[in-house]
Amino acid sequence: MRHYETDSAHAMARILSVALLADGAIDKSEIDWIAQTKVMDRLGIQPAIFDEVMQDFYEDMMTSTNFFDAVQFRLASDTIDALLDEIADPDWG
Repeated sequence: MRHYETDSAHAMARILSVALLADGAIDKSEIDWIAQTKVMDRLGIQPAIFDEVMQDFYEDMMTSTNFFDAVQFRLASDTIDALLDEIADPDWG
């Protein structure tokens, strides 16, 4: 996985990406919820940054995941820890 600066919009966008893909796919209802609650605005994530990070995350997943089965990916726990370590400020967002 690529590394982002701690507490950056890129790091938070990736955490949001992980959450959205936790069940294997992004549903329209999830995108609608993000828009309605202005989550990206509140976190300081520009739509272009989110799109870039989502694409990068997908590419990274294809090269650094452990397969759970033929359809679903599972990130290694040390990978998840590294992603969460990029968010350090308890007041961020």
